[in-house]
Amino acid sequence: MYEVFFYASRLVIAGKEAKDLLNKEAVVHFVESLTEVKFLVREFLAGKFRLIVLLGEVDKIWPWFQSCFQVIKAAGGIVRSDSGYLFIYRRGRWDLPKGKIEEGESAKSAAVREVCEETGLKYVKISGDFPSTWHVYYNSFKQNPMTAMLKKTYWFLMESSDKQILIPESGEDIELVKWFNREDLGIVEQNTFANLLPLISKLKQIDG
Repeated sequence: MYEVFFYASRLVIAGKEAKDLLNKEAVVHFVESLTEVKFLVREFLAGKFRLIVLLGEVDKIWPWFQSCFQVIKAAGGIVRSDSGYLFIYRRGRWDLPKGKIEEGESAKSAAVREVCEETGLKYVKISGDFPSTWHVYYNSFKQNPMTAMLKKTYWFLMESSDKQILIPESGEDIELVKWFNREDLGIVEQNTFANLLPLISKLKQIDG
């Protein structure tokens, strides 16, 4: 199964049965062709529905879906210390530090580099893997001013000291870097991106 976010909208590519997704919010389609997938991608990007479920052969549907976008890969970190978990405040929402994986760079190396660059931390240590996320956004290029991008982000759980000085990377529009303890993660959930909500939920399960 694949789950992709576009702002508040969600598209799920599942097998032939997905009973847990069949609710009053879901618009469900059984798809068998690239043409059908392209149509549903347009509906998804129009933001008409909160949840679109594509049923069928996942191994066929997923490549068709990816072909509708320019695919890029990124990596980021969920940093933990005695003070809680580290979040950045960027463009009006709480976010996690992440960035594009450079050519020849591993996902782990990119995640550590991006976390340090965006938060000012000098030392972090990867302690585990977290589920990857997929989301869609529009990017502007001279050749194509409105290119739909499909981004896969690899996430890693990291450990660090909360005694280090936090420095927001202003060049990336980051205004604040802040530790949140488990009890205050609800503040982040109220003002973050939909694709991060499953990660925050998983953090609560780990601590709970």
